[in-house]
Amino acid sequence: MDTTFFGRYFGVLVLMDTLSNNVISHYFVRTEKDIYYKLALNRLREKGYIIQSITGDGRCGLMKDLGADVD
Repeated sequence: MDTTFFGRYFGVLVLMDTLSNNVISHYFVRTEKDIYYKLALNRLREKGYIIQSITGDGRCGLMKDLGADVD
């Protein structure tokens, strides 16, 4: 799960299944906010996905909101 920006206001939030190496969801965003990650994860849950772990790159506030341990 990560967002990559191409320019100042065009980003792609990508969620990937590491077991199959497939992108399972993506969203176009203008900014990187925790709410976009939360919405994306909720949409995956609605589709029946079970989220076993999340790899993040420093968004500790998001991880704490999700109830995950942060190192």
